[in-house]
Amino acid sequence: MKKLKLIPTPHYVDYKGGETLSISKVYVCKCVGNSVDTALELLAKKTDFIISEKSEADVLITLNPEKHFSKEDLEVFNEKYGETQGYLLKKEKNSPIIIAARSPVGCVYGIMTLIDLLGKDVSEIIIRDRPDFKQRGNKWQVWAESGIWSYDYGDGAEAIKQRFLQKIEMNALRKINVIYADSFGLDADRFPEYADILRTANDRARELGISLYTGCYGMSYGQAAFGNTFHEKNYLNRKSYPDGEVYECIGTYDAYDIDFDTETTDYSHRLDKVYAREHGTCLSNEALTTLKIDEMKDYITKTHCGGLYLHNMDAHEIHPELWKARCNSCRKKWPNDDLFAKDGCAGAFAEYFDTIAKELSQIKDGEYDASKHLKIMVVSPGYLYPVVTNDEDFNTGVDFWKAVSEYLESDIIAIGFREHFFYHDKDVRRAEKIIESKFKHDTIIINFSGGDGFYDDKIFTPTAAVNYIMKGFDGMLCANGNGFQEPLQLFNAEYLWNSESSAYFNIEDKPKNQTEFLKLYRSAIKSHFRPDEIYGDKGFIDVICEKIYGEKIAGNMAQIYKLCGKNGEPPILCASSVDIYTNFSKMIFPMRWDNTDITPEKIDEMTGRFLECSKTSAKAEEIMSQTSKTFNGDKAIKTDLEWLFDCAQMGKKLTSLFYEYMLIYTELDKAFASGEDFRDGIIDDINVLKVKIKDYNNWIDSSPRKPIDKLGGGLVRRKNMGDMLDYWTSLMISSIKTNKRIPDDAKPLPVKRWW
Repeated sequence: MKKLKLIPTPHYVDYKGGETLSISKVYVCKCVGNSVDTALELLAKKTDFIISEKSEADVLITLNPEKHFSKEDLEVFNEKYGETQGYLLKKEKNSPIIIAARSPVGCVYGIMTLIDLLGKDVSEIIIRDRPDFKQRGNKWQVWAESGIWSYDYGDGAEAIKQRFLQKIEMNALRKINVIYADSFGLDADRFPEYADILRTANDRARELGISLYTGCYGMSYGQAAFGNTFHEKNYLNRKSYPDGEVYECIGTYDAYDIDFDTETTDYSHRLDKVYAREHGTCLSNEALTTLKIDEMKDYITKTHCGGLYLHNMDAHEIHPELWKARCNSCRKKWPNDDLFAKDGCAGAFAEYFDTIAKELSQIKDGEYDASKHLKIMVVSPGYLYPVVTNDEDFNTGVDFWKAVSEYLESDIIAIGFREHFFYHDKDVRRAEKIIESKFKHDTIIINFSGGDGFYDDKIFTPTAAVNYIMKGFDGMLCANGNGFQEPLQLFNAEYLWNSESSAYFNIEDKPKNQTEFLKLYRSAIKSHFRPDEIYGDKGFIDVICEKIYGEKIAGNMAQIYKLCGKNGEPPILCASSVDIYTNFSKMIFPMRWDNTDITPEKIDEMTGRFLECSKTSAKAEEIMSQTSKTFNGDKAIKTDLEWLFDCAQMGKKLTSLFYEYMLIYTELDKAFASGEDFRDGIIDDINVLKVKIKDYNNWIDSSPRKPIDKLGGGLVRRKNMGDMLDYWTSLMISSIKTNKRIPDDAKPLPVKRWW
């Protein structure tokens, strides 16, 4: 029997074929009321139907499952999250389809499954279903969790707003209930249309059961060092505001040096420096807390925000040194040096978070009621990493947040952690510690797992297939799935809902320890792990592309997301990309000409990377050119295709320029290192390249696409990279003429520091 190709896969399905499933009349029981109206709106976009009397209906929606289902079926509501989000769906011969749940949310999810079932070969069916994770999220931002609107195509505010609404519906159909939509900061007036776009999007998302999150700081404000990338006030600890004396309190403390490139921690010596102690960190300063809350209130009121991702300190773990650095006022209020005590660190942070939650919960604006519609995910101090955080520090961090949870009174708060796998020194999942701790509040994983603007920017990564390793946490925000990676949004949805019994692909031989797991995980991140069930003909990527783009062009679009160079290099669709060393966190680029510490091995690596990315990008451009020009269907899809073609053109042009640049770089670097004469004609070759760079910049300048996102939206760094190439090639010519590896006209390098 053919697969039903539902996304996400229900946990239990049994069905018979024989006729095409269709509906025409729906009856909603009085007990359900209007709680499923928005889901019925989406159903109406898929098929015509009328609301009818019960006796005439071919679909019955009820909150009374006991009346229609067996005892065995009803067991789904006893499983985790079954009571609040589970549902049952059945169709027996010559009987209506029945969707039943014990919550309105469950009924909504049953309707979403019905939408996916329509038109399929189904005469009888029984589905018992509930999610593996309570919160299930995608991230739309380009730059890690720090910002850049991927859905700003440069086509204006109204187009962006409508795109947000369309993509929210796409996620709702796949039972996603969290979207990380914007960051970092609380300036609702950063451009004129901002508040209207976010308010409209938040209101619609809320109707569909989705919380749109905005990332902001609660203290520390490290991103403020990145020039105008930060949309929030940078508060200092002051004895009075606005201009009182600045003083120090707690700050960011990391006990050991960490190399994130190699994921290693140097335990040979313990560090003693506590950083950023004056940057809005004081928990006892009521005037400071009030200023922060007022800024949050303004943003929430203007945008009807569904969730705040409240980032505090950039501390990898939680250590006593952080708390012992507190000021006298904090010491007086919380005298205990203990991290876990109510009159110590945990109690202080709990009081701080409760104060914020209590004040924000009072916000009401029209139908928006923050006490019902706002969630706050608190993140740090202590991200707790899966590899560089050892087992002892992981346990300490979990124990700290368990204590915070115990002291918290607010019920709108959840606690965020980074992704976690196994303990390092025993073959036990770290999620077991979360289960044993029995937190009062939800625990959420922020899962950086490739395609995230942190590790890399690949447009597809299969890492969500290992989400099962984190079952036990209440929720997961997949830190990928932006507008360049839409198939990932559906792929994530599959394994957030059903992490171990997908109809498409499952990890059968599961890793048994951290070493085995990291081998699989890193292979997936690098695009070396490419199972046929996902990447093959009629595999999961093909199914996803059919859901998003329709049957006619699904094959073409699937090709884009399967493209891969010899070392896993992706097509480049965004000029801000970890894969070509241009990610937005970089202020000093490794391929700059005025780089004196670059090794020949690194030069070769970068040259090879640009070559492979230029090949995959050229293939993407070829596919998108044909697909975008011949498609004549849905207008929104047509817009997406034209945008992706534009992006592939940019990627091909930029990576080709970088490759040519690196060839000259290699030759010149070797000449300077050996003292050999420069090749005759090399300046002519550089000038030829400069003409190509000028053509690229003219192409960028002539585009009608102009972002409204101050960071550049989906067009981020396009012109910046052209300007950099023009500058670096000019430096090369100066180097040749003056015989100086770093010529006198080289500009000072930007200073990069977090505070």
